[in-house]
Amino acid sequence: MVRMVLFRLRKNFCEPQQRQVIICGGRHILRLGETYELAGDWGQAIEAFSMAIELLPGNIECRIDLARAYQETGQLDDALREYQSLLETYPDNEELRARYNDLWMQLHK
Repeated sequence: MVRMVLFRLRKNFCEPQQRQVIICGGRHILRLGETYELAGDWGQAIEAFSMAIELLPGNIECRIDLARAYQETGQLDDALREYQSLLETYPDNEELRARYNDLWMQLHK
């Protein structure tokens, strides 16, 4: 379902003046991912968060949610890579640094 929504957004709204529609769609997909997360459907949550990142590449919330979903599904290397990438963009973010350090310690015990 998430892929179908993204396909329609890309197909129908690729003109620069319609960028606001894509941003709105990205936010809706992010909220959909959060709904899947609350339902415990981590696979769908990961897919939704990944799609939201495609539509909102600069949105830190999408990427943190994706990293957390990776953690919840045991994809710890993917989660660590996502946090590391976030820290390259936001090096002074203490919350990200703490999450990265905690996960790194977990993986390197």
